[in-house]
Amino acid sequence: MNPSHARVLVVSAYDADSHQYWFNRLTEMYPDAAFTRIALPPVNYAWRQRGNALRLAGEFETQLSGDYDMLWVTSAVDLATLRGLVPCLANLPTLVYFHENPFAYPDASRPGHALDAQLTSLYTAMAADRCVFNSRHNLSSFLSGVAALLDKCPDEVPPGVVQSLLAKSQETPVPLAGDLFGREIAERDRPGIRIAWNHRWGFDKGPERLLAFAKALDRSDVDAQLMLLGHRSDVAPGSLRELLDHYGHLVSFNGFEDDREMYCARLAMADVVLSTARHDFQGLCIMEAVALGCVPLVPDRLSYPEFFQDTPRYRSSPDADAEATNAVALLRMWRDNGLPPVPDVSRFRVSVLEQQYTQAIMAL
Repeated sequence: MNPSHARVLVVSAYDADSHQYWFNRLTEMYPDAAFTRIALPPVNYAWRQRGNALRLAGEFETQLSGDYDMLWVTSAVDLATLRGLVPCLANLPTLVYFHENPFAYPDASRPGHALDAQLTSLYTAMAADRCVFNSRHNLSSFLSGVAALLDKCPDEVPPGVVQSLLAKSQETPVPLAGDLFGREIAERDRPGIRIAWNHRWGFDKGPERLLAFAKALDRSDVDAQLMLLGHRSDVAPGSLRELLDHYGHLVSFNGFEDDREMYCARLAMADVVLSTARHDFQGLCIMEAVALGCVPLVPDRLSYPEFFQDTPRYRSSPDADAEATNAVALLRMWRDNGLPPVPDVSRFRVSVLEQQYTQAIMAL
């Protein structure tokens, strides 16, 4: 089914910034499509992930019952339940975009929530006609998680579940915004190294690992400054408060630019972009920084090996202090030998990835 002039219903049950980013790139790909978008705010994740179908069916019955050619949903949507509550959706060709999956999400604070989230995610994938994952890491961790879950299931499990999911899935990253490309990148001939940390202030982005990195950097002989650019939560994590209190002399900038152009200009001032994430299924903020001329200083895990395979990565460790030491050691090598080339991320432009998205949609 050709998406160019299609009537598309898009449902996002937990509409975080990165989910909005995905939708905005799709509207750039298909400007002549007629989109109807239903989005719920990104709050109360555990309740929202399990209860979104109830709210969607009750609050948006008119929009959901419209005349559409296809349905696109994010993986937070409880698709199987929603199709049961709104029967007219049952026969609508449906694509699910997996921005993340609960099998590889570091949510140890709510162990009882994991089973609910995993089963809901599995049923959503099974109910879809096509599944798009933003990385190989996302797809492989989802499928291996499903296999492990079904192995533990005390009920009878039909054969071939994982194989059928793989057959209708593909890896296609979220395209990068066009305003990142074609910019003049300033020469970086100043002393010292400017390091951007542009993760949002969430526990899954490893703020305690950023604190460990600051401690290791402070003990080292590397002349470097941190720029804290990520989107802020209402309450700063304790580790970030400690960093600012005790290692503020390492921080040259601390703030979030709401204005997109100002944010990009600030990010382009950095030499290196640092990831301390405990989970990144694609790492959009890191990719954006690389598009603006930053060298990625990322761990050798998660999605980073597949996207930055030609750039040295620091050795990963479950111990935050050990991992921070590894990161600073790599930074010291770059100081002594020069920064490696900035990776080419032009393959993630909208114009390049449009064909992959179109193939997925045409397969519905």
